[in-house]
Amino acid sequence: MGDTQRGMNKVPGQDFLYRRGGAYYYRRRVPLDLVSAIGRSHIQFSLNTPALRIAKEQRNIQNLEWDAKFAKERAKLKHPDPSSGQTSAAQKKLLTEPLAIQLVQKYVEETDKRRCERALADPPQNSEERREAEQNIEEDLAIARDRAPMYNHDAFISHAYEEIFASVDADLDEQTYSSDALYALVKRACIEVERRALARVRDDHRHRFFDNLFDPASPPPVTVGELSNQFLALKREEAAAHKLAPKSIDKHRDNLALVREILGDEALVRDINWEACRRFCSVLAQVPPNRTKIYKGVTLDVAIARAKEEERGGLAAITQQQYLATLRELLDLAVNKDLIRTNYAKNLRPLKVDELAPDEKRKSFEIEQLKTFFSSAYYRACAEAGAAPYRHADKSWRYWFPLLALFGGMRPKEIFQMHVEDVRPTEAGTWFFSIAETTDEGDERAPELKKTTKTLTSRRQVPVHPELAKLGFLEFVKDQKKSSSDPLLFRGIRRNKYEDPAHYPLRRFREKYLKEAIDLKPRQSPYSFRHTWRDAARLIGASPDFLKAVGGWTGGTTTSDNYGSKHQPDLYAKDVARIAYQGLDLSHLYVKAASP
Repeated sequence: MGDTQRGMNKVPGQDFLYRRGGAYYYRRRVPLDLVSAIGRSHIQFSLNTPALRIAKEQRNIQNLEWDAKFAKERAKLKHPDPSSGQTSAAQKKLLTEPLAIQLVQKYVEETDKRRCERALADPPQNSEERREAEQNIEEDLAIARDRAPMYNHDAFISHAYEEIFASVDADLDEQTYSSDALYALVKRACIEVERRALARVRDDHRHRFFDNLFDPASPPPVTVGELSNQFLALKREEAAAHKLAPKSIDKHRDNLALVREILGDEALVRDINWEACRRFCSVLAQVPPNRTKIYKGVTLDVAIARAKEEERGGLAAITQQQYLATLRELLDLAVNKDLIRTNYAKNLRPLKVDELAPDEKRKSFEIEQLKTFFSSAYYRACAEAGAAPYRHADKSWRYWFPLLALFGGMRPKEIFQMHVEDVRPTEAGTWFFSIAETTDEGDERAPELKKTTKTLTSRRQVPVHPELAKLGFLEFVKDQKKSSSDPLLFRGIRRNKYEDPAHYPLRRFREKYLKEAIDLKPRQSPYSFRHTWRDAARLIGASPDFLKAVGGWTGGTTTSDNYGSKHQPDLYAKDVARIAYQGLDLSHLYVKAASP
């Protein structure tokens, strides 16, 4: 039970100072991770003075010396002498709180089982032996609680620590999990063991456990990192079941990476309360945009500090909302797994006002910009080269993308992935674009021909605008069909790792083609062509049915929306023909009739 300290009293308000008789003593507990290195569980010696002032001065000197010794020994553990044969800290795992909890829980269960078996094999023979056993356990419980002044509480706890962690190849890092917190955890384990033994010797079987930490039925402690891995595994399974693109999984992983970085991978999920969620919001609002590119290789804290010095703004409200949505989903999973009772992130909002309405986030092109764009050097060169300007374009996709988006209202990816057979006439002779995804079997056989749609509503049949016919688009389709057996309408486009054919063309338009032709205004991009089409549809008073059937926008639904076919190019052809841009003259790009 350790050495005695009879008559030693703590000096009120003075750390590490004790008084015995007329003299002062220095007494300090050795951090648990350093007990083996120091060779004892506590430091204790006389300061050889009866004067409190002198004792305090000597105590301060001893504090500095022992702090230095502890730091030196801890450094040795992290960077041992290669000749010593010790394993470096870099090769070891850290003794995190979840791991420590699992180990002390195991220790409690195994120790209690062992003592229970011993008590059954050799029970007290009479009331006197029972009373003696009870007194021994009461005494050990008092030592574990540090309520037995005659016995060394630190040595008692350190002995349990050695038994629990002696065979664990992990280092304690004060930055991650402090030795004081570990000491308190081992102390709880010692108290639990003794309380169970005391209840057993008293024939009190009302409790299976006393400290909720050691409830055998409670789930093991789960870290944010562990829950995040489970979350991603579920997302992968859902993506496979719903045939989602790999990009969606990468998006979840990227969003989750910042969530994990802010919360901390080793943080316990059960500790994510309202305060933790509010802190998350506060940190998230300070994260600079493009942080991993601008501040590559530095920690989040350093990046935030540098961004403040450089007066960079934080993430936009819409971006913060995306990360908060990921946090909510992660904690929903924690609730479903009974790791926490309440998802405190469910009502969190970005700590920034979104200054733009949804319809203002991407700006349409103005008529003057369109006139300038289609009169730029590129289109002038095509127009001056011959009777069919489109045939003189260096890249067919560069020539047709703005025109198809402007007169067909299609998304960039829908255009760049199009097949030749996707442009065809109805029985009544109305030419249309068929926008639909390819089959799984076809994708596996020829991934370079894969087509996807953004949503189910994106499947549609869009009538070919008469202006496109004048520009020679239908002749272009026929040319492509005759020139090659390649089913793609736009050929030679390199797809990215997500098999997205729009990635490279959009980058070229964003970084080069648009900037060379016109002066872009804020929030204008290649997507602005489709937004310009939406404005033109407003001018003709397009109905919600038209916007869904031709534009492919999702919206509120009613029961009647599920009846009848939306794929009726003949029905919407007249309205498509009404889409116009007042003042935009493209006649210089029309296909000219051959001379007689």
